[in-house]
Amino acid sequence: MRGFSGWRPIGASLLSCLVMACAGCRGQPEGFARFVPASGVARKALTAALDAWQNGQSTGKIGNSTPTVIVVDTFRRPNQSLESYEVLGEVLGENHLSISVRLTLANPSEQPIVRFNVIGLDPIWVFREEDYDLIAHWEHHMSDEKSAAGSPSASQE
Repeated sequence: MRGFSGWRPIGASLLSCLVMACAGCRGQPEGFARFVPASGVARKALTAALDAWQNGQSTGKIGNSTPTVIVVDTFRRPNQSLESYEVLGEVLGENHLSISVRLTLANPSEQPIVRFNVIGLDPIWVFREEDYDLIAHWEHHMSDEKSAAGSPSASQE
């Protein structure tokens, strides 16, 4: 038995390493949750997206930021501009961080409260909530012209 007494410190060290490794894994998100950016990172991405809109940039890739920010917002009106915005708050969704924003728009003038869902690490995707919902349900936004042109009654006339 004397030969085994030297193994106790090694066994105790291995056991403590195993416990620490398991404890470290417990705090890591699983599944899609691991792709939800931290609050500060998400707000920075949303601010970059909204600042780009204020400066006249359309949706898609925003500047040369790191991490890359990509905006999806098919509900913007073609000539409507963003005058200002106010971030109101955030809610952690199932697979994204949802941030509410009061927009001040011109042409026509409006002040809607819009939610943007932020997901991803690099790139970070900023979806207008309506677009996110359409993608989640395998649908897409169609303008009145496109839906009328694609309807069976319109092609039969």
